[in-house]
Amino acid sequence: PTAIHKNSIHDLSVTMSGNNDVYDSGSFNKTSLEAQARSTIASSIRVLTDAGSNDNGKDPTHKKFIFPAPCSGVDDAEDETTDHAEMAESTTTLLAARTLSKLGRSDLSWEFLRTLFAAQGEDGLMPRYVYFTDNDGLSGWKDYFLGPFPGPQLFIELSGENASQQKDQSSRIKMGSSSTIMAPPHHATSILETFYLSNQTKTDLYFLGECFAKLNRWHSFLHDHVSRNCTISSDVTGGNESLSFPCLPIQHPWETEIDLTSPIWRHALKNVTNSMKEIDWVPSFEIPSPVKQSFDYPGDDEYYTLLYLLYDQSQNNVSDGAQEKNRQKHRRRKIYSSNMLFSPQFAMLDVGFIAALSKSDRDMLQIAKILVDKNYVPPPTWEVMESLAVRSRRSQEM
Repeated sequence: PTAIHKNSIHDLSVTMSGNNDVYDSGSFNKTSLEAQARSTIASSIRVLTDAGSNDNGKDPTHKKFIFPAPCSGVDDAEDETTDHAEMAESTTTLLAARTLSKLGRSDLSWEFLRTLFAAQGEDGLMPRYVYFTDNDGLSGWKDYFLGPFPGPQLFIELSGENASQQKDQSSRIKMGSSSTIMAPPHHATSILETFYLSNQTKTDLYFLGECFAKLNRWHSFLHDHVSRNCTISSDVTGGNESLSFPCLPIQHPWETEIDLTSPIWRHALKNVTNSMKEIDWVPSFEIPSPVKQSFDYPGDDEYYTLLYLLYDQSQNNVSDGAQEKNRQKHRRRKIYSSNMLFSPQFAMLDVGFIAALSKSDRDMLQIAKILVDKNYVPPPTWEVMESLAVRSRRSQEM
């Protein structure tokens, strides 16, 4: 049997609903730019089905992952003789889900979101990059880069993480993620907008409720691990807990939406760059041309610094058996503690990240209210509602 069926949006439209509105240029008046944008989104959609050669992915018991390729360069691998992994990028997928809901294809939007949440960590972390490859022919898992984006092998080698999160070993599709790089927290905002732009049918409400439980785990991770306490250790302050400082949630530039060519990184990563040069560290692999030709490639020294930071954080994180067990449990480089904030070579407050979290916290509360008002079963408890309200107030004060 064929390991993975890769279908286009043409197959997908017939399979899911028989509706091809994404391509229907005559559905309503629009400019040529709008038509081109629709065509670009449609051609970007990837469908991976864990199916045999005879059913073409139509068996509902088979796993299906639907997502937009973040750019054409992901498919333009320099080595065309071997299989390559497919990837989904968090922000791209969320924006595409919102857009397709506006175009009347909320069915696709919810499938996009299901694909993202399939890679959610046991602790609730949502990774920025999600990878898929054939479980039998694992050559695709050896990609260091996919187009201009980091590939799965990069995280296996530099951060010592087992990229695979696939729990069903019988599946022909192997799934992994950047489990040490979290996504910017736009999820709740995008999901709420996806629901508002849909026809708000019972199916849309069902998917909203399905997403809510996973969103709650994601926000619990952000508040309980990434930005918990945000107070200086009592050992330093002499017990004065009133002293506080902004949370420093960002531990790698890939966790932000700031362009890599921004001059801020030269200053923010100065300590990391100096440490890298002191030990003459260089990656053991070549940086391919699609990465170097990307519009936001910052230069060799700066990009090497990003790679070294992944490596350095993994080395600092494993000092004894207990810490290793803790790391595996949380699938995150460190559990955020007051001591940790003084020790790493890089940690920063990104206003954009905190603003996105604050907006998403408020939208989480709104999603809960919708589920209660629509008599969704089971509805969020009032304890959960109060928790969401507290988080919303807290993130606004960060």
